[in-house]
Amino acid sequence: MTEQIIDLGEQNRISDKPRCGMATASLICSLVLCCPIVTLVGVILGIVALMKIRGSAMSGRGLAWAGIIVGILTTTLTTLFLIISIKVGLGVLEQTPESVTTAIKAGITGDIEKFRMEFTHDAIAASNDEITTFLETISTRYGVFDEAVIDMATIQAGQQPTAGGPEPELPIQLVFETKTISAIAVFTVAEGTESLIDVQIQCLLIHDPENGDIAFPLASQCGSSVSETDTKTDEK
Repeated sequence: MTEQIIDLGEQNRISDKPRCGMATASLICSLVLCCPIVTLVGVILGIVALMKIRGSAMSGRGLAWAGIIVGILTTTLTTLFLIISIKVGLGVLEQTPESVTTAIKAGITGDIEKFRMEFTHDAIAASNDEITTFLETISTRYGVFDEAVIDMATIQAGQQPTAGGPEPELPIQLVFETKTISAIAVFTVAEGTESLIDVQIQCLLIHDPENGDIAFPLASQCGSSVSETDTKTDEK
């Protein structure tokens, strides 16, 4: 009976071995999915914990291995997610002004079908007369069109006119021969065939305090924004 009590005491002392704090910290860091740097730290801590546990009286080998494995997986997944997100963001910043430039230049030269191709179904449904009126209006007001560019100053300032809808918007500038006009491009992003994404323009809203805002197509959230502005102006 005495021998059994002594044996149980020895087993309790073995189970009470101190746990390596680095092993616990490794697993905690590896579970921080939002930051690949922290999950990488989890992997490093797990390796250090294994080295520290080896030949010592500490426990936590399983936690250290879990931290290493989970850390490698989460670091890989979060890094891939960040890379894809950055590529999508850069694709939007690159393709949106390019699409607007292509559409307006094609329309001005008389290629109405190419103009339509840069837009979604709302613009495709617009009549030739509406497209012609839009292009003639901007040509009459602002002259020869050059290109569309990202309005970085407006993005950095964080204050911009909006089309007032749920779809993503990007502030751009329409550069003409004699002046530059602020505008909003409402767009959608789809899976691309030749590239990661394909940006299509839903509508354009040109902000012109002097002559009045212009929108294309009218049957869109950009057109609704212009109608609301006109209504408020009439009420005053």
